[in-house]
Amino acid sequence: MKNNSMLIRENISCKFVLKFAFGFVILFLLNSGCQGRFTSTLVHKGKDVCINTDILIDSISFNAERTSCVGFFFMDDSLICFSDRLYCSLFRFNLNGTFVDRKFGKGSGPGELPALRKMFNVPGKDYYYSFDQNNMLYQLDKRKWTVKRLGRIDFGWDKSVQKIGSDYANCYYFNTLNYPGFVFHEINDSTLIFPVKADHKKFSGSSVESNANKYYTTGKIFGELNLNSNKVDRLFGFIPEFYQQYEFLSNFNGFSYDCQGDTIYVDYAADSLMHVYKYPDKFLYTIGFSGRDMNQDYKETSSYEAAKKQMREDALIFGRYSCVKYIKETNALLRVYYKGNHSETDGLQVYKNNDLIADFDVPKHFQVIGFCNGYYYAVKYVPEQTGQEFNLYKFKLEKNEK
Repeated sequence: MKNNSMLIRENISCKFVLKFAFGFVILFLLNSGCQGRFTSTLVHKGKDVCINTDILIDSISFNAERTSCVGFFFMDDSLICFSDRLYCSLFRFNLNGTFVDRKFGKGSGPGELPALRKMFNVPGKDYYYSFDQNNMLYQLDKRKWTVKRLGRIDFGWDKSVQKIGSDYANCYYFNTLNYPGFVFHEINDSTLIFPVKADHKKFSGSSVESNANKYYTTGKIFGELNLNSNKVDRLFGFIPEFYQQYEFLSNFNGFSYDCQGDTIYVDYAADSLMHVYKYPDKFLYTIGFSGRDMNQDYKETSSYEAAKKQMREDALIFGRYSCVKYIKETNALLRVYYKGNHSETDGLQVYKNNDLIADFDVPKHFQVIGFCNGYYYAVKYVPEQTGQEFNLYKFKLEKNEK
């Protein structure tokens, strides 16, 4: 068994020191709460080779009074960026949490957005993408700080003849169940991919009437957006086999993902296995091992209404895999998991070459956002937080990466 302890040392920046001793563990292909009920038929790669190590996490609290505190974080080179949903703005901070500037705003001018759901960085490019509550997509220029409206994302809902099934975009919508993990990823200048889930009354994962069983066995998970037409031209990927052991697990049907070149790592909320694809649609294998001390005694719901009513409580009580981030500078895949409200900590797994090399305790609501100058960076993500401070974390994994 793995033995973990967490020691906190007070300092100017409030440092967390976590010590762990890792022992031999048995390979589990499924989360511990579901052993014996299901066996994966997929090829699994990687080993659990956790080693003894220390991790030092520096915590920096910085002023958020300029913002509404409602939004999402990402990194852009050496800047911590907060896309503010209410102010339709981008607030930028340096790596010490010092305010740098504010870009964009709410309105209809050349540097303004009428609304904002989320903003997305495109590494190496001089623009961001954003979209709003009306499914309008924008390209935001990082040199001139102007806004270009690209058009409304078209799933084909307006077609006079609606086709029902796993291959028809009109049955799908954005999968934002894991909102921090929802991102548009640019494949090329004319193609974006993003998470989707079926959301049709005759085809979804919420009830018998919506053919949930068919959805979990045939449903797709990615939409491919053609930027020339604004149409969702193609769907690909499949829902993990893990979900087939349940009838309805709607509230844990979200996922996060990240890309390494044409390799896509998909991390579903309830499944210990991460699915690895080669773009455009070739499934390769699974990697991953169960997180520690996760409450996965999930409650099933039999209707969309029941799932919606239960959503907030489910998100608080039960464990889930919440964030996956590939760091090209160190060739490491970092995976965060929420253990549940019974635990005072979350977990952070580190994978290299498909192997699990570390599994740490980390502060609650931990979200890895990037890497710069030898340090990994993370934030405390709390949806619609009401405080006037943000929490930034930085840490190293030197012993693990040798």
